[in-house]
Amino acid sequence: MSGFFRSRRSVWGRPARDLEIRYEGERLDDLLHENHGVSSVVLRPAAGREHLEIERVRRANKGWLGEWEATVPPGSSASVPTWEEFPRLMDRKQAGGEALSMMVVVDGEIAGLISVGAVERGAMHLGVLGYWIAEAHAGKGITSLAVASTIDMVLSQLDLHRIEINVRPENEPSLGLARKLKLREEGYKPRYMHINGRWADHVGFAVDQEDLRQMPGGSLVEHRVRRGGKH
Repeated sequence: MSGFFRSRRSVWGRPARDLEIRYEGERLDDLLHENHGVSSVVLRPAAGREHLEIERVRRANKGWLGEWEATVPPGSSASVPTWEEFPRLMDRKQAGGEALSMMVVVDGEIAGLISVGAVERGAMHLGVLGYWIAEAHAGKGITSLAVASTIDMVLSQLDLHRIEINVRPENEPSLGLARKLKLREEGYKPRYMHINGRWADHVGFAVDQEDLRQMPGGSLVEHRVRRGGKH
């Protein structure tokens, strides 16, 4: 998709280009702690057929990611969109503030996805954040930087009050990421989500606007990622 048409898309009532986050040069070196030859990390809302490109990267990393992927339980009435329907559905949800898909682009290559879904307005004003990174880019600090950046943006600019993250207890890298970011650990959730073909337990974490305001600079990136975490 051309930059012209991408920039004209609306995401959560804002031009998509306004939600792009870019790290380069010395700033990136500082945030990654130990640069592995990475020269740029860009996060921006996916649009159009970019959703399919992200899915192709995810499928190419199935051996790395498959153990942790959500699945539809048997007998569910939920409908799964076709590949042709999926980009339009996601763009519509993003335009309406129902979901957010921030693609992670490392040195011009799609490397992962930070997503916000299950968005509730009204009295709740929350969303649930999920993430994955391609195996080739794991362990460089990119994931924690991308997660923290997205949380900062959603809580500070997009007016959600609370973000939740739920992690399988066996997923030690993701548990480590949530704890290094000092997200609030809220408890154990038995059989919380259908993962890789079965109902799986999760550990719940959360962060809200009040937490963010108490951090130096009012930013999870400034407060935590700069100081540690190489996931």
